[in-house]
Amino acid sequence: MKIGLIALNGILGRKEDVESHLRRYSDDLDFEWVIGVDGGISYLRELNIVPSQLLGDFDSVSGLEDYLKLWPNALCDKFPSEKDETDAELAMDQMLGKGVEEVLIIGGFGGRLDHLMGNVFLLDRLKSIRAYMIDDINCLEMIKGPYEITILKETLFGKYISIVPLDAHIDGVDLVGFKYPLDNAKIAFSETIGISNELMEEKGTVSLKSGKALLIQSRDRA
Repeated sequence: MKIGLIALNGILGRKEDVESHLRRYSDDLDFEWVIGVDGGISYLRELNIVPSQLLGDFDSVSGLEDYLKLWPNALCDKFPSEKDETDAELAMDQMLGKGVEEVLIIGGFGGRLDHLMGNVFLLDRLKSIRAYMIDDINCLEMIKGPYEITILKETLFGKYISIVPLDAHIDGVDLVGFKYPLDNAKIAFSETIGISNELMEEKGTVSLKSGKALLIQSRDRA
């Protein structure tokens, strides 16, 4: 499977935990296309991941020329700081044409709430590409019905699994193998019945007939 990686300029979290989760998708951290966005390029250097492309207005980067010398084969697209799109939006639009089936996004959490919410909702721009926002305690995916996934206890990212509606309501929600099971449930946008569930069996199934939601695996920070 071809997997892309986007490094944004939010908070990475514990480097070791983020790296461990990335290796679930690629043992050698070798991805089909890697975009370093503005200050997020520092995270790629920390993780020893070579970018395919650097992108942004680079207003939060010190020593851009040093990065260009470090990665001489990387494309570099510089944009003005005053523009209609955020750097994250530009990066996601760029990733659409790279032939990837999944995209991992690091550095998308933390800091300003407007940036966080903007990054989450930008996942919808990736259309049919499965996209995950990851830090050291969260793995977030936007899902759209019809949808079904089997989650194994041995490969859980964290203790808690939540489903959060993004539409006025989501329909046909089934949670099998969980502490709080659901059977063909309808969950409204303002309801929290899908928050902080836990897998009780060796594997569980999450399915959704219609609607758009966030599927979040998370754990408490030690």
